[in-house]
Amino acid sequence: MGANEAAEAEINAMITAMVIEQESTMKAKDRAKLEEFSKKYTVFYGMKDDEVTMIRPSGNPMTKKMGDDMLLMPDITVEFCKLVSIDSVRIFAGGLAAVATVTMHEKFTFKGTPNDDIAKHSVVLEKSGEGWKMVHSHRATGQPPAESTGK
Repeated sequence: MGANEAAEAEINAMITAMVIEQESTMKAKDRAKLEEFSKKYTVFYGMKDDEVTMIRPSGNPMTKKMGDDMLLMPDITVEFCKLVSIDSVRIFAGGLAAVATVTMHEKFTFKGTPNDDIAKHSVVLEKSGEGWKMVHSHRATGQPPAESTGK
């Protein structure tokens, strides 16, 4: 197995584990668990609030604290968050960085409005001594499952 193939396998395993843990973290509504998730899978843990900008699918930006507070609010209830596929992984910068595209099926309620979305995500990753960590992600606007599968 070549270096890029090994890195791709590591990234696939990391993304798969991250999505599983993301669902339980979002359901827990616990700030300590959210911080633990952030520390394990992202470079955002410990960063100052003004060093992180989160952009919602609507295009509206928010700080890390605003994003964390939103995930913890009772107005969001998560039914599930499932990995549909890892669509691509492109490794670059001498094997120290990668971009992955991922398809997720997310079912949740936000302020009483049910959402059953198939959504594409792009994830930028950096390899460090702690393994692969997310440095940037983007979630596109979700589509109803029937529309995204053509059924």
